[in-house]
Amino acid sequence: MKRDAVERIPEGFSACNYVEVILIGAKEIPQEQGVTWRAILIAILLIPPNVFWVIEVECVWHSGHPTTISLFWNVVLNLFILTRRHLFNVARTILGSSAGLDDTQEPIRYRTAFLLIILSSLFIIWFCLKAGMTLPIILPFFAFFYAISLAITRVRAEVGPPAHEMAGMVNAQQFLINILGTRPIGANNLAVFPYFWFFSGRGYREHIMPHQLEGFKMAERARMNTKRLVLAMVIAVIAGSLASFWAIVSELYRLGGEVTGAGGGVGPSVGHIGQFRWLAGLFLSPRPPNTPAISFMAGGAGFTFILMILRLRFIWWPLHPAGYAISMTFGVEYFWTCLVVSTGAKWIVLKYGGPALYRKAVLFFFGVILGEYCVGAFWSVLSVVIHAPIYDFAPG
Repeated sequence: MKRDAVERIPEGFSACNYVEVILIGAKEIPQEQGVTWRAILIAILLIPPNVFWVIEVECVWHSGHPTTISLFWNVVLNLFILTRRHLFNVARTILGSSAGLDDTQEPIRYRTAFLLIILSSLFIIWFCLKAGMTLPIILPFFAFFYAISLAITRVRAEVGPPAHEMAGMVNAQQFLINILGTRPIGANNLAVFPYFWFFSGRGYREHIMPHQLEGFKMAERARMNTKRLVLAMVIAVIAGSLASFWAIVSELYRLGGEVTGAGGGVGPSVGHIGQFRWLAGLFLSPRPPNTPAISFMAGGAGFTFILMILRLRFIWWPLHPAGYAISMTFGVEYFWTCLVVSTGAKWIVLKYGGPALYRKAVLFFFGVILGEYCVGAFWSVLSVVIHAPIYDFAPG
């Protein structure tokens, strides 16, 4: 018996891609079987969220992507709901209860990790207070950032997209401005926001947390000592941070801030996406709370919650809540054709070669991925050697 066309759709597709694949899959079903009710149901259900997104673009485009903001918040909420028992047992372990979990094989003991979180949070609060921010803004700002960090990491772990860029002001700054407006935030807090752009700004493509989790997973599969991997990561973070700061300052003094930034090495490196112009605009034209943006955040959260319920209730439901979240910004736009081609190739291999051919083909496609990144690294190294921009590899 042929599998339903919907079941061949990979998790993480954008809403538009779901409709396309459903229609393509429906054409492949034999005439006597017809279009199944599942395909029709999912296609109908995807019409309202796409209309919702179009209306959002027209109404609140310059207020970031409020729907995406709420979607990622809901991904984190779903994560806490689904893992509440495990988190409760972790809390028991931290408190020293005998009914807790055995964390001796974990990279870091739960109590040690919790203590490090507390100490680092206190340092961040102290630093921001010294910079001129106020505690009522510091706490929600970093709560949003950590929520986004957890959401990105869960998306990468559970759905596995090759990129997770969220361009379009999907950040704590815009979230607070949409909810509160500029006047309650205050000039001091607003003035500090642009300096946090390197970690809570445009795209989060450089976010370290999902890469660390993938590293731990690979170490687990390879049966490595994950405790030593933690030490290696700490050394890499410290050395990499110092080297990066040194390289940035060196190049700024050598070439000037107007020619050492984005665009393959051409363009301003300081404020190159306009965060200081954005700040000046807020000072010149203060903004009230954005009611349409708040409404779209509520609507996006509600739709994602429905997706989670459907996914838990129906084992055949293929649409992952995180897929809608990452499809709302430019990350998926960079590689959606790759997903369509790879999905078609995977379906052909499974249909005509079965699991045996699939296991062999996986090694081949791993080689394709490695080859692509080797070529991309070559162009990057060559651009450094000849001091000229050549090729912007993997923009997402």
